[in-house]
Amino acid sequence: MDSTSNTAGYYSSEDLRNIIRQIMSQYSLWTRFYIVSKMADLGDLEVVSNRLYEVPIDLYNLFRIYYDNTSVQELENQFREQVTLTIQLIDEINSDQPVDTTKSRLKENADQISLLMSGLNPFWNMQTLQNLFYNHFDMTEYEAQKRHTRQYAADVYEYNFIEYHTLMFADYLWSGIINQLYPKP
Repeated sequence: MDSTSNTAGYYSSEDLRNIIRQIMSQYSLWTRFYIVSKMADLGDLEVVSNRLYEVPIDLYNLFRIYYDNTSVQELENQFREQVTLTIQLIDEINSDQPVDTTKSRLKENADQISLLMSGLNPFWNMQTLQNLFYNHFDMTEYEAQKRHTRQYAADVYEYNFIEYHTLMFADYLWSGIINQLYPKP
């Protein structure tokens, strides 16, 4: 779609930014809830993980407005796998298991998502997306380790970084859509 295309049916620029920020924030927030619930052995893991699995659906519902349904469906599948692997990583940290294989699979998944996304939008650079995903995984792992070892201040402090990074990631996605699909005045 070129920059002169009709944008009827699209969100306003401001609404789009807020929606992407909300979805990405929910991903980091529900991941945090999963970490806390898992490490504290709370009884809400099924509810929290089910809500975490809604994030790929939310992304699908947003991106299908702007992009080809087949590609967006594949993105949803890859994001769902990312949630599965993130939960697996947290579970392994909680049970003191090695996480190297899961971390490697997370990076492979991020590579696949980055490739798909950079193919949809020329303003989404594959390497930038990979770096954003990798940094998010590293921070999530660190957060889970700190929570697991009861270093609560470090855990909370790390979540502050995750929250900032999540908003930065969301703004990167928003900027790409705006630059690709919204007419320039």
